[in-house]
Amino acid sequence: MDDIRSYQLYLVEQRQLSPASINTFVTAVQFLYTVTLEMPGATSGSPE
Repeated sequence: MDDIRSYQLYLVEQRQLSPASINTFVTAVQFLYTVTLEMPGATSGSPE
């Protein structure tokens, strides 16, 4: 999870993406973990 958070910070700070783009990334990661990988507790630290 630390790697995902680091990448999210990179998108905000270095790439300067809009909040909508960051939200798309977060939603995609949540989908990856909860639906595709069937790990529902894996994204508990991320906003829903």
